[in-house]
Amino acid sequence: MRDDDADDGFAFSGLHWLTAGLFVAAGAEAAFGARRGEYRRPDAIRWAPLVTAPVAGAAHVAQAVWPSSTTRVLTQVANSMAIGVGAAGLANSVYAALTEAGASDEERQSWLESMPSFAPLAFAAIGVLGLMLQDQEEDVDEEREQLKRRGRIVERFVPKRRARLDHIVVHV
Repeated sequence: MRDDDADDGFAFSGLHWLTAGLFVAAGAEAAFGARRGEYRRPDAIRWAPLVTAPVAGAAHVAQAVWPSSTTRVLTQVANSMAIGVGAAGLANSVYAALTEAGASDEERQSWLESMPSFAPLAFAAIGVLGLMLQDQEEDVDEEREQLKRRGRIVERFVPKRRARLDHIVVHV
């Protein structure tokens, strides 16, 4: 493996580790974070990031440590799951805020207290970040393979250098 190959692998590995950490942090915030204006019982949509975040984080860790086509597919599925869970959580949060706004004057709280939580949006954005990272990684791999193919073609047409010793004549 050449040095620039190792540098690319290290860069993507670090980005996968970062994405895994972001997933865990945003998933915990989306699940446990105090949502303003939400005093009803927790529902499955609110707790879905708690399940999805470790799965997506583990997929990115696996891609960072053992990059392969299997971990790449696993990461893609986990990123897509995170986007879906984040979108559902955001929709749930907006719905809760709108139903709170439709409450009677006695039950109504201030606008700031009934504002929806955007933690699920951050969770979905990290899923999009993971997909973009994966897309860039695939582009780099494709470009590297194309350059290797071109290098093999050039090697066929360029003759090998001969040693200079073939032309030296020693007179005694």
